[in-house]
Amino acid sequence: MRYPVVLLDVGGTLIGPRGSFGEVYAEVFSEFGVRCDSERFNTAVYATWDEMNRSIPTGTDRYAHFDDGEHGYWRRFAQRAVELATGELIGDRLAAAGLKLTRAYVPLPQCSPARASMFTGRYPHQHQMLRVGDGVEFPEEWQAEVGPLASRTPLPQSVPSLGQAFKAAGYRMGYTGPWHMGGDETPHHGWTDFWRTYRYWKDGRDFYVQHLERHGWAETFHEEHRHYGSAGAIERGTFPSGASTIPVEHARTHWAVDQAIEFIESRDRRPWMFCCSIKDPHPPFISPGGFAELVSPDEIELPLSNADDLSTKPRTLRESVQHQWVRNMAEAYWRRLIAHYYGLVEMADHHVGRVIEALRIFGARHQGQLPERLEDITDLPVPSDPVTGRSFIYLRDGETAILRGPALRDIPLNYEIEMVGSQ
Repeated sequence: MRYPVVLLDVGGTLIGPRGSFGEVYAEVFSEFGVRCDSERFNTAVYATWDEMNRSIPTGTDRYAHFDDGEHGYWRRFAQRAVELATGELIGDRLAAAGLKLTRAYVPLPQCSPARASMFTGRYPHQHQMLRVGDGVEFPEEWQAEVGPLASRTPLPQSVPSLGQAFKAAGYRMGYTGPWHMGGDETPHHGWTDFWRTYRYWKDGRDFYVQHLERHGWAETFHEEHRHYGSAGAIERGTFPSGASTIPVEHARTHWAVDQAIEFIESRDRRPWMFCCSIKDPHPPFISPGGFAELVSPDEIELPLSNADDLSTKPRTLRESVQHQWVRNMAEAYWRRLIAHYYGLVEMADHHVGRVIEALRIFGARHQGQLPERLEDITDLPVPSDPVTGRSFIYLRDGETAILRGPALRDIPLNYEIEMVGSQ
């Protein structure tokens, strides 16, 4: 009599490769030009396994969730493992081929004032957006420390900005992510063709939250932020980092990059400018999927500033909610927080890679060629340098062009943009 035999390999307990899974993946993918050490691949494989298991309801056929069944499942598994294993390399490649700002300084270390300075070219005391807020003046007892100016939101249309300049030059303009300079619900300052902001809507139902509602993850998102967020966290003793149960494809950074790709693919004949404002990493540090486990807290070396009690800093910092939130955190929690922070950085690197790939495909489809001279561009006016208002200096060398800013007060501006044409 013959009996059917069914061998169940649960989690790799019965059958395993010689060596580690990471060694197998590193060897196989090296033949396709993917260079990554086996230890990192091994971590990525297990993180992918955990992430994909969480995204599929318990007790259901995992292959049924993919259009092409088992093949689709394992193709996605391999793709995700490679993404997690090589995520940080995206930043290295971008830095090697692009513009590196090696001496960049934030004019005021809060998102709204810094973003306003980036878009206007003005110091915070000039555009007067001096803090995160909604038109709230500084408390009277703080005046001696921070001065008499109020925080002014929204950023007035009367303040010239980058978006206005490019819109006036005929560019198609798109924006996604946090705006946080007032009026987040309504497109303005030139970003009027494609506007997909999230956070800081008065009713709380921004574009991203609407996306979560459509896919059944909105309450999970709000609950995770209530649990790890600053409001009430001090009383609860909650620390501001953790792993999210929301699948990576519905995480806010993934969503923001999806909007950027949609904008790129829905092109017309106009030149375009798009701002993809990625909120991560931002406290609370809630890392989705395998990114939460990508960096071990045991590998984290605490910075020297971790021991600073802020006794020599302004009272506004010592009494801030953020300082009260974390001042009693043990070193183990700090290491966990920083590990989750690094996980979010790697997630951002991965998604920047998605944008670069979308741009590469766009160029390939259009067989884009660089002009010999700026004067050869006749479809639309070429914008001037936003800092000086004068024409750019354009140099063409084969398939590479250099765009330099003109001198400002006889001092050459130390920035240049390198563009590579596609055949």
